[in-house]
Amino acid sequence: MRSLTALGFVRQEETPPARFSLEETGRLANQPGGDGLLNLAHKEAFFYQLWTHLDDVVRTGKARLPPFSERVHTDPAFIQVFLLALNDLAAKGSAGFLKCARLDGLQRLLDLGGGAAGYACILAQQYPALSITLVDLPEILPLAHRVIAERNLTDRIEVVAGDIFQANLGITASAFDAVLVSHILHDFSEPSCREILRHAGLAVKSGGRIIVNDVFTDTGALKLPETFFDLMMQVENPGGCSHSLPAVQDWMREAGWTDLHYDALYFGGMIQGHRAA
Repeated sequence: MRSLTALGFVRQEETPPARFSLEETGRLANQPGGDGLLNLAHKEAFFYQLWTHLDDVVRTGKARLPPFSERVHTDPAFIQVFLLALNDLAAKGSAGFLKCARLDGLQRLLDLGGGAAGYACILAQQYPALSITLVDLPEILPLAHRVIAERNLTDRIEVVAGDIFQANLGITASAFDAVLVSHILHDFSEPSCREILRHAGLAVKSGGRIIVNDVFTDTGALKLPETFFDLMMQVENPGGCSHSLPAVQDWMREAGWTDLHYDALYFGGMIQGHRAA
C-alpha cells in the first residue's frame, strides 16, 4: 500500500493511519477502457505465471501456451479479457498510430485479424467516410459486434468470419483500398507470416495500401521493451517472436508490396507500402 501511495494511486489517511483511499489516478486505473488498467492487470497477471517457467522455455524451446486458434475454444473467458485489454492498449497508443496511418481519401479498409475491433473503431471514428471490414475467427466475432455496437459504429464496420491462412479470407478479392495487419505477425513463425502477407495482398486493389503495425527487432537501436517483448512472445506462443524489421520488409516485397516506409512508434513501429500494379 505504501508503494501504491508513492505511485500516486492511493493516499494514506491521517486517522486512522492504517486506512488508505483511492486517489483520482487510482479510481481511473481501476476500470476498463483506454483510461483504465483493469483489463490490462488481468491480462498481465495471467501472463506473469508463464514467466515463472522461463527456464523451461529456454531449455526446451517450447512455448507455454497452445496456439491462439485452440485457446478460443479452451479458454473463451480469458480470451475475451485479453482482447479487451488489447483494445485498451490500442486506445492508449492511438495518437501515434493515427499520426502515421494517414488514410485520407480512402473508402474501404480491411482489418485483417482485427480481434475485438479496437483499431477498427479508432479508424472509423477518425475517418467518417471510411468503410471497414473486420475479418477474424468466428469465435471472436460476438465480442467484436458488442464493442462496435457500444461505439455506435455498426453502420461503419462490417464483421466477417474468416481465417487469415485462407487465401480468400472470407471476402471479395481485390476489393479494398488498404489492409491493416496489426499486431498479428509476432504470434507466428516466418512461413506463416509470409502467407499472411501474401493473403493481405490478394484483398487489396492494384496500388492499394498495406499497414503493418507491430513490434520489430533490428530497427537500428537496441530497445529494452522490444527485446523483452520478443522473449515474451517466445514464452507464450508457438513460433512467436518479434521478427526483425529487415526480414519483414523482405517478406513484404516478396508478396508484391513496394515503396515500403517505416515509422517508429512509442512502442513498436509501422511499415507501410503499396501493392505493385
